[in-house]
Amino acid sequence: MVSDVFKVSLAVVYFFLIGCDSDPFGVRKETIISPYQLNKAGLEPYHFYLVGGDDSGGYGALESTVGKIGWNERYILVWQTPDGLDEGWRIVDSQTEKISKYLSEENAISDSRVIGVTVMSAHEAWRILNDN
Repeated sequence: MVSDVFKVSLAVVYFFLIGCDSDPFGVRKETIISPYQLNKAGLEPYHFYLVGGDDSGGYGALESTVGKIGWNERYILVWQTPDGLDEGWRIVDSQTEKISKYLSEENAISDSRVIGVTVMSAHEAWRILNDN
């Protein structure tokens, strides 16, 4: 028979794991282009981070959450939301693991590296990545 203290301890650990941004089983990460993944943040249904590469901060590879995203075989075009250090379009090179400086929308969509990339909300990208 399992003690009540043990049951309560398990419940606390379970709620800690689902309530914070830890993801010990990798169920909230979907690969876009290796090494980059879209990470669903905790219990927030519409908060996503781009993780991978040299992601040394609490927000992952960017300094903020992802609002919109699109990709091709090598590059990721991402709208970094204003909830971090700054907002704007960024281009991530998955091979060199370099992230561009902030770009205007005009410069981002006309950049030869990402011409033709379909951009969608991070939530829609999450759904598409989960369907594959």
